[in-house]
Amino acid sequence: MASLAPHSGNLGTRLAAHLLRRLTFGFTRADVDTYAGMTADQAVDALLNTPSALPPPLDPATNATWVINGPTASNSSSSRLYKYLTGWWVDECFHTTSAIQRMVFFLHSILTSDDGIQSTNLYNQLLLFRHFAYGSYKDLVQKICMDNGMLDYLDGRKSKKNNPTENFPRELLELFTIGKGAQISPGNYTTYTESDIQEASRLFTGFRQDLSYSTIDPDTNIPMGKTLLSQHDDTNKTFSSAFQGTIIAGKNTATGMLEEIEDFVDMVFDQGATAKNIMRKLYRYLVHAHITPEIESDIIAPLANTFANNNYEFMPVLKKLLKSQHFYDADDTDGSDETIGAMIKSPLQLLIGTMKYFDIPVPDPAVDLYKHYHNFYRNVFLRHMCELGGIDPFNPDDVSGYAAHFQEPGYDELWLNETTLNYRYLYADMFIQGKKLPSNNNLYTELDVMTFVNNQSIIKPFVGVDYNGLPGTFSGGRIAPHLVDELLTYLLPEAPISSRRSYFLDDLLLDTFTPLNWQNEWDSYISTGNDAIVRRQIEKLIRGILQSPEYQLF
Repeated sequence: MASLAPHSGNLGTRLAAHLLRRLTFGFTRADVDTYAGMTADQAVDALLNTPSALPPPLDPATNATWVINGPTASNSSSSRLYKYLTGWWVDECFHTTSAIQRMVFFLHSILTSDDGIQSTNLYNQLLLFRHFAYGSYKDLVQKICMDNGMLDYLDGRKSKKNNPTENFPRELLELFTIGKGAQISPGNYTTYTESDIQEASRLFTGFRQDLSYSTIDPDTNIPMGKTLLSQHDDTNKTFSSAFQGTIIAGKNTATGMLEEIEDFVDMVFDQGATAKNIMRKLYRYLVHAHITPEIESDIIAPLANTFANNNYEFMPVLKKLLKSQHFYDADDTDGSDETIGAMIKSPLQLLIGTMKYFDIPVPDPAVDLYKHYHNFYRNVFLRHMCELGGIDPFNPDDVSGYAAHFQEPGYDELWLNETTLNYRYLYADMFIQGKKLPSNNNLYTELDVMTFVNNQSIIKPFVGVDYNGLPGTFSGGRIAPHLVDELLTYLLPEAPISSRRSYFLDDLLLDTFTPLNWQNEWDSYISTGNDAIVRRQIEKLIRGILQSPEYQLF
């Protein structure tokens, strides 16, 4: 049976890499080696940290912080600012080893907005998600009701007492909290009814954006929306039997309007279905897309109880889940059939993970801010790589979020189609050639495979007997099987079967060489400095790994 019992013993390389793949957007060899020597308890505690946030992004034209100072004539393009801000967020993913950004993106994927909101509003949303990444989801939902970006995105800013809008309360119930249950009758979805949406729409009248950003939430110190009492429906709101016939008293003060929101959120979170719905979303994001009846009873239900009993805080459930035998495929006799390598990476995970492991450089903002934000992040990473690969970060197709996170029965399989799969193949060539394909323009970064392979902190030296029968410590790239195993152990979620290992070693790296021939070619490269032959084969190997089906999994 599926078990949340704690996993015991040190993680080792395989399980440490699994934890890092699921809880971060990318890792280095050193990260895996560090966490391999820890228990699940120690490793999870270490990863659930909150690193110092990056300073706000700068305007390349003025070198000023546009998030604070506001857009200038030089950078007034909304699309450009949105991409700069997304690039700023991705940059932190490259430079931190923490669960914080994976949780921020999880919260965004539930409490969705898109590039139709102002960039400053997205910045404040990201600060809000970061603030509550490990904290109370219930408190976050209360705050998102007054978030400037959400007021814009779901038309809350337009809701008037004589003409309430249903967009926000509908999505708040269906997508953000309790979820739509099985339909009993027209307008009755078990967990709520159409009349509940109508009553909630009256409750959410009279809230407006504050684009002066002078209304500050006292709990988070983040700008929030404002109240317009004259447009608030201050009569009582009566909810259906799905909410036990709760009556929320109407209020006729600005403070009272916020109290109505608090009462509404309390009512929704008092229903057991809410905790279970959010735990299913978390499980599908971090563990597996498909929830069986066994997982529902043995994993989701107890996690939901923990969630509800701890004021709906994520930290207790993250620790319980990520330290469990179930998370590491250790709760049955088959340790490779349920979790590890069982999901398809999103393009964001694939790209950040590849760049981080291979230490592919991002243009330095201290040297050329325009090249950093505009040329690389906006035009290459986001437009040419992410979007064409199947994701536009922080700009999903609709309010439901990213289809691969919620659309059954495909879920993560939806990351792949004929177009996106082609781009997954092209990524390897792009990085190795330093060019955008097929346009052949500058990628502004490049993977130098020889620098990578000669980095002894990544490809460890071989200690043993070489193919001349000599014992010693040799460069990791010199011994072909050692080089292949060093890469496969860290880059693939599971050890490949023997025929696949042979493919990577014999067909890709060695090709027409024997291990002894390869060793001789390596020695020739060291003595002459001419790396043409070994470089060609190593590029072929790395390209093959990055394009392999196994590398697409996590």
